[in-house]
Amino acid sequence: MAKADLTKSPQFLQWVTKIGTFLCLSILVACAAPQSLTGTPTLYLKKEYPANAIPKTLQTTDPKLFFITDRFLSDNWTDEAPYSSDRSPSMAFGEVTVSFGDKISWPKLVEYSTTKDRGKQIRLQITDADELIRFPSTPLLFTQDDNQVEALKNPPYRIYKRREVEFKNRLSSLLKQANRNEVVLYVHGINNEFSDAAYTMADLWHFSGRIGVPIFFTWPSGSGGPLGYLKDRESG
Repeated sequence: MAKADLTKSPQFLQWVTKIGTFLCLSILVACAAPQSLTGTPTLYLKKEYPANAIPKTLQTTDPKLFFITDRFLSDNWTDEAPYSSDRSPSMAFGEVTVSFGDKISWPKLVEYSTTKDRGKQIRLQITDADELIRFPSTPLLFTQDDNQVEALKNPPYRIYKRREVEFKNRLSSLLKQANRNEVVLYVHGINNEFSDAAYTMADLWHFSGRIGVPIFFTWPSGSGGPLGYLKDRESG
């Protein structure tokens, strides 16, 4: 009996084509171009950007954004990639500086923010990243009695409570400096690195009129590779 060559069957060739396409897409995503300021929303093509409503301290092309993350610190820390795609047992709060364009002025950025055809890309670039608060690892030790759960008042618990107070004080101070007593919170999806979250937050906050305090929560995604989606899905 003659054996059939499965490698020449239509089903096999279709399967190979799908796998090849998936790998190509994975490579393209991993080699994405640097982030630029998103296109001007239709709203600002019809009315002025609310520059006058923005506090003087926020009228800058190098604003500070804030983040919360449970990513591990990167072994090779850089301002643009301070954290990895691995999960940390502890949470951190910090700040990043995102530059809009290469040495452009605030009035010029306002002009670009109401222009459809800018004639150039306004590149976004993280120029500084600092971790301000690091909480102890969780879960904290606890006792359970008659369905009542209570954390042990041990040193890690006391440190956690102190960090909690520090975070609340910093947030309270930031809210006092903002033009609204609000937090603008952004949480990304799968296949996002730390910098992706920062640049999306910069876009959203800038075109919201820089209202409130911009904070993005970045969880350990952006693993990359053909199986990266599965790892991101588990982390999410």
